[in-house]
Amino acid sequence: MKKQINRTQPAGFMLMEVLLAFAIFSIAVTSIVIALNRTAELSQTMTQELDSTRTLRNLMTQTLTTPVPESEFVRDEVVEINDHTRARIQVTEFEATDADEHILPRLYKIRITLEDSLSSEQTTNELETIHYYPLTQ
Repeated sequence: MKKQINRTQPAGFMLMEVLLAFAIFSIAVTSIVIALNRTAELSQTMTQELDSTRTLRNLMTQTLTTPVPESEFVRDEVVEINDHTRARIQVTEFEATDADEHILPRLYKIRITLEDSLSSEQTTNELETIHYYPLTQ
């Protein structure tokens, strides 16, 4: 009886297959880490923008509702929000006319500029409105 020799591939993985699998795995992990990093940066940017918007709206509400004599309503002041954020509040008289060409009295332009230097670059956001002198004061 003759023995037949079976010449097939070895049962284990070859070194080249292991290296190829490791390279593909490394590329996949690197791609995931890059995507997570970009997502975190975007989330941080969105959070900063929302915080700036909230601060601007709060300052505008405060400017319009804080009782101030009309003689002191026109102003240009800088407010320190925290160590890295400051706001400039500018209230100026605004001249406008109605349909009959009458000048509208007690009309003011309010501009709030928020400067934030928390990150490596300084960001500036503005909010502006035209408003009558608050009647509640």
